[in-house]
Amino acid sequence: VPLFDVSKSRVVPASPARVAASRTIKDRANKIADYLPWVLPNKRKLEFLHDTIRQEKQLRRTEGRMETVLVKIHRRRLFEDGFQQIRNLADIPFRHHLKIMFVNEHGLDEVGIDQDGVLKEFLEESITHALDPSFGLFSVTEENHWLYNSPHSK
Repeated sequence: VPLFDVSKSRVVPASPARVAASRTIKDRANKIADYLPWVLPNKRKLEFLHDTIRQEKQLRRTEGRMETVLVKIHRRRLFEDGFQQIRNLADIPFRHHLKIMFVNEHGLDEVGIDQDGVLKEFLEESITHALDPSFGLFSVTEENHWLYNSPHSK
């Protein structure tokens, strides 16, 4: 239901009843999307996700609540430490700005300014480690080397 009625020469705002009907239709569409997400095309779901993230970031910026979560991770236990610490965070860490600080083999914090390069390194190393068949989460097909869930992983 359009929010504007288009006449021959000009655009006229829709009546209040039409605006209310439009809101009702949007509410119904959102409920359908909540309960039946597979009926929406992937492109629309991605657009919705981007819009939601953008709105939440804007809200946090205007409220001054852009919080940073600092996670210290030992380089030798990068995947295990990272997984455990992020899992133990009380709130959803991906709604905050995540900063990573590495701890070297001597137990000292690595000095440096994190401008998300350390976060990128952590994510790349963690994903590489998790997808490595020798870690045990995934196995590889022989003919085309595709990964699939390992039947032995827990």
